Amino acid sequence: MGRPYGGLMTHRENAEIIRKSFDDWAAGRGTFYDLLKPDAVWIIPGTSPHCGTWHGRDRFVSEIVTPFLGCFSSFSFSVRRIWADEDTAVVHWDSQGTDRTGGAYANSYIYLIEMDHGQITSVTAFLDMAAFNALWDRFIPSV
Repeated sequence: MGRPYGGLMTHRENAEIIRKSFDDWAAGRGTFYDLLKPDAVWIIPGTSPHCGTWHGRDRFVSEIVTPFLGCFSSFSFSVRRIWADEDTAVVHWDSQGTDRTGGAYANSYIYLIEMDHGQITSVTAFLDMAAFNALWDRFIPSV
């Protein structure tokens, strides 16, 4: 029996791949962002200074993920739920952490994910940008 959707991963397989990436991240074995294809597109909609569109995994990770995670002395998260339909998945997750000065951070995220053969081609990320901006602006100098 062949795969549905032209040989692509099933919605259950995509959900499991995403769940495993979060489990691995929690265990210190990479991050969710390792699933991004090299040419993936990351979109944070909105009008705040840190909203925008990034083309390419390396650019997004170096410009956003690495500096953001570097703000923390501790960071953890929990996945609330993953929904998947064909090659689209949605993950709702919460983070909490302590920044390098001892301040608390908490945020909730919704990622709308497009997958292709087990890798992420695009993400539209929804989050509390006020919390994100406040943390970013305290630790990361503007460029």
